[in-house]
This record gives sequence, structure tokens and C-alpha cells, in this order.
Amino acid sequence: MPTMRKSRTTTPSVRETIPSPDPGFGAYALPAPLEALRGYADHMPRGRAGRWGASLIRRICLKARPPPYDVVLFGSQKARLYPQDNRCEKRAFAGAHLWDGAERRYLDGMVAEGRGGFVFVDAGANVGLYTLSVRAACRAVRRPFTAIAIEPDPQTRARLVCNLASSGANEVAVAPVALAAGSGRVRLAAAAENRGEVRVDTAGSLAVDALPLLDVLLNAGIHRIDALKMDIEGMELPVLDAFLNAAPVAMLPRAMVLETGREGNAPLLARLAQSGYATVLTTRMNTVLGLARNPASAAATARLDS
Repeated sequence: MPTMRKSRTTTPSVRETIPSPDPGFGAYALPAPLEALRGYADHMPRGRAGRWGASLIRRICLKARPPPYDVVLFGSQKARLYPQDNRCEKRAFAGAHLWDGAERRYLDGMVAEGRGGFVFVDAGANVGLYTLSVRAACRAVRRPFTAIAIEPDPQTRARLVCNLASSGANEVAVAPVALAAGSGRVRLAAAAENRGEVRVDTAGSLAVDALPLLDVLLNAGIHRIDALKMDIEGMELPVLDAFLNAAPVAMLPRAMVLETGREGNAPLLARLAQSGYATVLTTRMNTVLGLARNPASAAATARLDS
């Protein structure tokens, strides 16, 4: 695990200003025939044939005009996408329902079955597509929505802020920090072909502030969580271990969507099992977990074992 240097700066803000995109949303809309073709991808069936069809439509549209592209996703959310250097933006551009479909359907089900406000934490938010997806689900059933999107990379975060502004998502706080087991400074290394793979690396060229997850949440006024999605490129175990050791029981997320990779992440899943989480479903890259055991007894057991 990369070492962290102690920070000599003040605690960073957990909310960035979300200005309106310039130029405004729609300036980079596709011509009507291409937009109609792109929209057809949203009706592709699940499975290999549907993915193949969406991929073909995607290639046609992307070759017709250079990025960015202003599109409507998840039925109601607006996003300005740069598919050329970010895998999730590319996959969501056409056939967005197929992108992390099982994981997002699970979250949609949580939204539809519950009552009251839904609180979502997007750790490693990238350009905010998970946040916008859950927001769309809440709006569809008129359920109040609160979220915090945590993204340390300035270039990716600028796209995130643009997408939130385009969608009018003023109920989403943006935390411009990296997550770590303790407070300090870390370095980020970029991945040229996929901005979603920016990671903490001692050899990285960009130094940013880092905070524990609990600090970020409390600073943002979040005291309970319905669902947490986390994709922080290998830092999940130290970050969640620190959170589970320190967080009040009432703050344990009811569900988590975690990137565990093609090989899985046995140490991470074992640690979560100590705190009462059980695997609900596993996809190619992610694991969805639900809080299965009594959270009070599970948390007490985990702390005794630590």
C-alpha cells in the first residue's frame, strides 16, 4: 500500500462549486439522425447480441463526429461525454442500460422498494454516471435524493461537475479528495487510455489531499447511507477497513457496490463479512453486497477481531 505523507494544509472542503457548463448543454448534441440511431441502442436486449448491437451503433456514431457529445442518459439525466479516453463514458454513450446493468438494476430496486430520502455515496465517482443513474431512479418514483461524489482527479472531476450541472443535480456534494486510511497527501498516476484507472501511486505526478471516508461523510453532513459504490483502484480494503473500525453502526451502508476485479478480492470480502455483509451478486468486475447480519453485533465482532 502506498505510503502517505502528513498534510500540513487545512482540511480540504468537501463541496466544490458546480457552475453551469460552458458552452451550455446541447452545444455538442449529435445531429438528429445520429441521435436517433444512438437512441436505438437503448432498446437493445441484454446479453451478447444486445451488447454487439450497441457496440456497432456506438462505433458508427463516434466515427461520425469528434467528441464531446451531449446526451441524455438513464431517461432523464444529462451528460457531456468524452468516450475517447474513458471506458465508462464510452460504454454509457450508447446502450447505457447495458453498462453495469446488473449492479444498477439492484440499486434501482432498492430505490423502488424503499421510502423516504435515499442517500448515495459514490466513492471514485469518475464522471458521475452511477450518481446520475441512482438520481434518475429516485426521480422516477419521486423519492428525495442526497449524494456525495468523491473524485480526486481534477480533469475527471471537471467532467463530473459539468454532468451534475447539466442535470441540475444540486443535491449532490462533490468532494475533491482521495480516500485513504488516514489524512495526508497522496500522489495520483494517470492511465492514458482510461481515465477511470487513475490510481494512488507513490510514483504519480499529481499530489492531492487525502481523507478517510468517515471524515468526508461527516464533513458533508452525511450520517446514514443507503448505498455505497466504491471504485478506487485497489484502495478499497484499507479505506473500508478504517471506515468500519471507526464509523457508528448507524452509518454502515445497507448495500455496497465494489470493484473487485476479475479475480475477485478475497481479503476485502472477508473483511466485509466480519461486519455483517454478504454477497448478493457478482459480475465480471464488481461485487454487490448487502448488510445481512445484525449491524450492531456484526460491528462489535469486527472490532473485537481487529
